[in-house]
Amino acid sequence: MSIEQIIPWIISCVSIGVAVYFGTRTQQRADAAEVEKESTVTATMMVKLEAIASDIKEIKTDNKNTQSELKDFRERLAINEQSIKSLHKRLDGVEGRMKELHPTHPIN
Repeated sequence: MSIEQIIPWIISCVSIGVAVYFGTRTQQRADAAEVEKESTVTATMMVKLEAIASDIKEIKTDNKNTQSELKDFRERLAINEQSIKSLHKRLDGVEGRMKELHPTHPIN
């Protein structure tokens, strides 16, 4: 082989080597950019999930407070109903006495 035949082969081999090198580097950069993008998306999702978890805890606390208040209201309602029942009995007694004392009163 003459030098004129070897030079194109050398240039071809070097060109192939350079193309492989730069192709590999470009792929590595693309992979790094993709990893960075995925990391950003993952971090954003984690922040949103943490906010949702915080909101859920707050809702649970509010729900417990509401249930406690509802229990208190039920107890107060039962006490009021008993008081009203007692008041009606007393009113019936007063009404009976009124009839005895004033049989001709228009309420009768």
